[in-house]
Formats: sequence, C-alpha cells, structure tokens
Amino acid sequence: MPKKVTIKDIAKHVGVTPTTVSNVLNGTNRISDETRKRVLQAVEELNYTPNMSARALVKKRTYAIGLFIPATPRAFSDPYYSELLRGLTEVSLDHGYVVSIIYSDSLDSLVRERIDGLVLTEVKVNDQYIQYFKQSNMPFVALGRGGDADLMDYVMSDTRRGLQEAVNHLYRLGHRRLGYVLGPLAYEYVYERYQVFRETQRHLGLEYRPQWVATGENSREGGASAVRRIIRADERPSAILASTDIMALGAIEYLREVGYAVPEDVSVVGFDDAEFSKYVRPSITTVRHDIYRAGRHAAQMLIAKLEGRPYTRPVNLPVRLIVRDSTAPVTHVEG
Repeated sequence: MPKKVTIKDIAKHVGVTPTTVSNVLNGTNRISDETRKRVLQAVEELNYTPNMSARALVKKRTYAIGLFIPATPRAFSDPYYSELLRGLTEVSLDHGYVVSIIYSDSLDSLVRERIDGLVLTEVKVNDQYIQYFKQSNMPFVALGRGGDADLMDYVMSDTRRGLQEAVNHLYRLGHRRLGYVLGPLAYEYVYERYQVFRETQRHLGLEYRPQWVATGENSREGGASAVRRIIRADERPSAILASTDIMALGAIEYLREVGYAVPEDVSVVGFDDAEFSKYVRPSITTVRHDIYRAGRHAAQMLIAKLEGRPYTRPVNLPVRLIVRDSTAPVTHVEG
C-alpha cells in the first residue's frame, strides 16, 4: 500500500515549512499568491488528501455545510436542486468543506453539532426558519429575504426584470389574454413572480381574469392540473406563463394531450431555464437565471462568513429571456 502523503511531504516538495502548507490549506490570507500557487500545485501532483477528521477536532468545527431543503420526495426530481447543489458543492470542496443535506422535518437542536452553517432554500414570504436560525446564532445564507428587511446575507435573481421581459415578449407577439400557472403562493419566489406579472399586466393595460390563474404544486403534475382548470373557462388565454419550467412542461404536455398545439394555439413561457427546457419539444421559452451560479455565490458567502473574511452581500444575479419554440405570434386578433 502506498504511503499516505502528509503536509510534511508537501512542504519538502515545495521547499517551505509545514506551517506554510497548513496555512495555505486553511485559507489563511498571509501567504503570497506565488507560494499559494506552488503549494496547491504540489497538492495536486502528489495527490494529497487532507485528514478532515483531524482538522475538525483541532478547529472544533465540522467543516460541513448544510443545504436546507423541503422534506418532500420531489425535492431532487426538480432540476433546480441538482444545479444548486453542483455549484454549492464545487466551491465547498475547493475550500475543504463537505455538503450535507438537511431536511426541514429533520431539524433539531443537534443540527448545530453536525454542520458549521447552512444555505436556506425554498424561502417563504414570511419565513420562520430565517428567524429560527437568527435566534439560534446559526450562520446561514438564504436564497431570498423571507420578509426580513434586515437580512443582508442572501442571493437572489432579478425576478422583476425577468417577468417583465416575459410578459412584454408575449405582448409584442400580439397576445393580450394572458394566463398564469403558479406554485404555492407561500413561497417568496412564487409570490414575487406573480406580483410582477400582475403589475406588468396593469402597466400594459391588459385584462385580468381570475379564471385564467391557477395554482398547483411545483411539478409537472402541478402544471398540468393548473392548466386544466384554466382552459375550462368560457374563453381561454392565448398565452400562459408558468412560475417554473417544470410547471411549464406539465402545462405543455396537458395542452397537447387535449388537442391544443403549442405554440400555434397557446404560447407557453417558463422560468429557470432548466437543462431539459432546451431539449423537450417544443423547446421552452423561459427566463434564465443561473441556479448553478447562485449555488456558488451562496457557498462563497457562507464560507467567508464562517472564516471571518470580508464578502460581498447581498448578491443579486441578472436574468435573461431565452426565446425558443413554445411561443409564437397570436393567430387571431385580440382586443
């Protein structure tokens, strides 16, 4: 069995002291860029693996970050979480941390012993967990504000601009009768996207009809169920927006199942630019916000917070409308 590479081996290879190598591995800022580069190159060349357990005992830390998610079997069937976790994990591993999944129904007083801090997802309009973690002095970064005007450690996307671009895109195509398929309004991102939809409708002078708005869970089935109720109205909308791509996909599948062509009969717009949205047929017009990048920013913010380093807060990420095949000009004149 080959001998395990140690910090002393790295130090000898580079020509520095073991303390210098340790400082580089622990992210100490007092090391020059040139030395840091040489040490990290040696770490890769010699295939060094740090002893996480020993480091945790010495530092009295776990070097684990929690990803706090809803306790639902659908959580990881949603591509949002796989992209978020990819970004979060990449940055965490680069800094010597591991990522643990913390489900909301498994939260207990011992969670602080298992992780150093966490990233809070699925933030609600008035989020009880934000207040819980603040009161318990648990370091965290939220993907939203959760109704807390004082919260600064958060990462968000420019929802307002995204929804405005989506509605204006449909308006330019001649659509005046717009429907909306949305997830549970208790969630901040759902509520904000819907509010911007309504504001943009009013700004453009478009008619609002309650029967053209329906809620469902954030899933394909939820999208299908919501759009089923919308098209039962005496008049149907010529275009439908969905609060996520996974709901847009469910809506499209149901519309086609009951004989409506997308986009010839009904145009559909999603939100997220999930990986599948470019491959399904028709490919989905959507608002792109970089979930992977959000995960990276959240990890960078939290790790800097844990290590007492300065960091930028909050982070507001740009969005962009991606026009694909699920939208088209309206096929009849609308008032």
